[in-house]
Amino acid sequence: MISYADKILKLFVHQSKTLYGKKFVSFNVHCLTHLAQEATTYGSIDTITCYPFENFLQILKTLCKKSSKPLPTVVKRLSEIQTVKHREKKKNPEQTILLFGEHRKGPLVPALFGKQYRRVKFGYFTLRKKVPDNCVILNDMSVFIVKNFVQDRDGQIFVIGSKYSTYNDLFIYPAPSRIVGEVVVTENDLSTCLLAFPLSFIKFQAAKIPINSSDDDKFAVISIRNEVNMY
Repeated sequence: MISYADKILKLFVHQSKTLYGKKFVSFNVHCLTHLAQEATTYGSIDTITCYPFENFLQILKTLCKKSSKPLPTVVKRLSEIQTVKHREKKKNPEQTILLFGEHRKGPLVPALFGKQYRRVKFGYFTLRKKVPDNCVILNDMSVFIVKNFVQDRDGQIFVIGSKYSTYNDLFIYPAPSRIVGEVVVTENDLSTCLLAFPLSFIKFQAAKIPINSSDDDKFAVISIRNEVNMY
């Protein structure tokens, strides 16, 4: 994935000279050519970026209503904010996974029994057993269509549905699109065999978009890149 990002970033910087002129390639734009190497050396960019500190400065500024004694003022206001958040968390503990719409209509797979649900919500994601919120990317990067949710007697949540047997790249330049979870599927390639996986097998939620072509059965599957972390 890092090598793929490196190719795209360098391609962008190279082509931006033609598209926007040489003046566009500032020092910051040039730094994009080194970003992938920095990620390889130091790990995820999110763990070393300074943007959160820079963005938090605007919050600190709003806490100071006058110019005198800014440091004690900021410390007191932050302490008050943390106290309020702690109390609210005690009153309303977060439930990581929420299940909605209990039903008994299936489909089910053999040897899996429990309560069935139409919708599940976790974090920023909401999945349903119907379009448009029923398409996901699994950990093996396969495309999966959700048809039911089941919570067994032990409390574990399973997703039931079908996989696409084959898929094609949405684009191949500068690298095959399947690397980032973007593919083209055909409805005829959706397996009729039902499979069941723990909910934790879902890696990304995905959008399934019709392709404007003579073949009405073709869809582009675009992964929503916010990774699902449930456990």
